[in-house]
Amino acid sequence: MEEQMNELYKEIAETVNEMIPEQWEKFHFYAQVSDNGGGCIFSIIPRNVFTTFNTA
Repeated sequence: MEEQMNELYKEIAETVNEMIPEQWEKFHFYAQVSDNGGGCIFSIIPRNVFTTFNTA
């Protein structure tokens, strides 16, 4: 069962990656699957995005 779940997570991650229309620096992905259903969420940090933090 665990091997099947890992394969399913891999397929979901690859599908989500193909949906992103730009190059990304970081990709955060969470999926949950059960016999009754499931879901996933993801977020990306695009390449060449500069973040400035104000420490004052």
